[in-house]
This record gives sequence, structure tokens and C-alpha cells, in this order.
Amino acid sequence: MVGLHLLSVLLLSVSTNLDNFGVGFAYGIRRICIPLRTNVLIAFVNAAGTLVSMTVGEKLYSFMQPETATYIGSSLFLAAGCWLTFMDMLNRFKEKALKMEFPDAGNGVMGKTDLVKKIMRIKKPKIIGMYCAEQITPKEGFLLALALTFSNLVTGVGAALIGLNIGLTTLLVFLFGVFAILIGTRIGGYTGRRWLAGLADPVSGLLLIIIGIYEMVS
Repeated sequence: MVGLHLLSVLLLSVSTNLDNFGVGFAYGIRRICIPLRTNVLIAFVNAAGTLVSMTVGEKLYSFMQPETATYIGSSLFLAAGCWLTFMDMLNRFKEKALKMEFPDAGNGVMGKTDLVKKIMRIKKPKIIGMYCAEQITPKEGFLLALALTFSNLVTGVGAALIGLNIGLTTLLVFLFGVFAILIGTRIGGYTGRRWLAGLADPVSGLLLIIIGIYEMVS
């Protein structure tokens, strides 16, 4: 492996946090704010999950030939990216079919963020300010963090197998996580354009596929 694979680290950090952007966007549409301390908690849990999964991947790497580890790690990224893309297409097909059957049904944010919808509180807000109608609690934030973290464990193992630096990757996942939710809630709160959040899964899948191909041929 050459250097720290900085390009792959950056792409992975963005990819793993696009879900955070989508979730922040979904909250922003409903004027539900995520306080900074809760945002940091979510990013910390995400980063901790990345650290643990990459540590596991590093242990596996020590039992393999470098070429084999790279091939397996790249394959994990390709598989995860293809899976995300497939599930996004399937969810869009289901959403379209649902709209045809129930024309009055509202638009939703499809994809992995569906898992988070079960955690989100959908209320008729009381106006607290121009932007925030209500805030999520730290407990809700922790549950949200777990939901987002579990979906990224496989890519963490794959990242270690292709030789990405654990410390740098964990740090960037944390930083990108904080900004992703912050930006997502702001854009959702001020624009309300749901299609932006719907891009999270296909873009994330594409980035994972790019990482897999890049590391396999480099």
C-alpha cells in the first residue's frame, strides 16, 4: 500500500456520512433541531464504530497476504456500493408503486434513512423560534447514532483490509459526521427539497464502488 490512500480515506469519510446528511435533512424539514452536543455524540459513536470495525479488519489483515487482503477489502466496497444502489432503486420502485396506488400519500426519504424514521418523532411542532420547532433528546440521538453506525461496519472492515490508516480515517469520519448533520438540518430547514436527501444512498453507493475499483487497480 502506498501512503495513507488519502483519496480513498476522503471518499470513505464522505460516503459513510451521507446518511447523516440525509437524516439531518429529514429532521430539518420538520424543523426538528439536533443540538450541537447531540450532533457530536452521533459523530463520536459513528467514529467509534469505524475504529472498532477497522481494528477487526486490521487483525484479519495480519493473517492474509497483502494482495488477498486488498482484493477482499475492495470486493467488500464494491458489494456494499452495489447493494446500496440496488436497494435505492428498489425503494424508489416501491415508492412509485405506492404513489400509484395511493396518490395522496406524501413523499418520503427512502433508503437507509427508513431505519431512522422509526426513531424520529413526527409531531405537530409548537413554534419555539424561526428555525427550531423542537429538539431531539440525547437518548434519541444515541439511538440514531447506533442506527447509522451499524450500516457502516462492513465498510470499516473493508477499509482496514485495503490498508487505510485507522487514525486518519476515524478522525475524518468524526469531522465529516458533525458537518454532514449540521449542513443537512440547515438545508432541510430552509429549502424543504426532499429530493436532495434522496440522493444520499445512490451517491454513497457510487462512492463505495469508486473506492473498490480504485483500490483494486492501484
